Amino acid sequence: AGLDMAEYYKDQGIKTGVIQPFVKAGFAGFYAGSMFNYDARGTKKVTEIDTMLGYEFAADIFSVSVEYVYYAYMELSEIQTACENELNLSVSADVITGPSFAYTRCMNEGVNYLYAGLSHFFEMPGGNLSVSPVLEFLIEDGHAGFTELETVFSKSFETAEAFELSVYSVWTVALDAGLTESSLFFGMSFSFESGL
Repeated sequence: AGLDMAEYYKDQGIKTGVIQPFVKAGFAGFYAGSMFNYDARGTKKVTEIDTMLGYEFAADIFSVSVEYVYYAYMELSEIQTACENELNLSVSADVITGPSFAYTRCMNEGVNYLYAGLSHFFEMPGGNLSVSPVLEFLIEDGHAGFTELETVFSKSFETAEAFELSVYSVWTVALDAGLTESSLFFGMSFSFESGL
């Protein structure tokens, strides 16, 4: 279980803030979880509830996961083209510098996304720093092309054994033809694990 708090900045000075409590339970590689998205700046309401089911396992130095996510939106008029049923497949290397690959299919829209990234971990006092650029490739209605470059900066902090605290920033640049939009996302994540 845990809590995410984030500020989201876009071009033209657009700014939003969200609070996202989440819970996740797992056994023998299988897991289920749910996340609530609370709009702290705009509607002051829960705008989205996500439910996920998945399986993850380690194969040598690689981690592999398969996940299904159902998105329930509270403001339907604003997200008419949003994905509601999503299937995710991902593979990543558990090394200091390693690649990651992912495939996402939005099942209700028939849209496919491919992701290729590279992560590097820097050992620092009090917790590691990671830098992870990821390139997104979209396949839709017979058309394909790179759509965005996302870079994640994350700093973890050593806390009590069952707790995890991290701060992160996500910088996204749109690569679609004719678009120059970029956005910056700042957040803090706090989570804890229980053996129950």
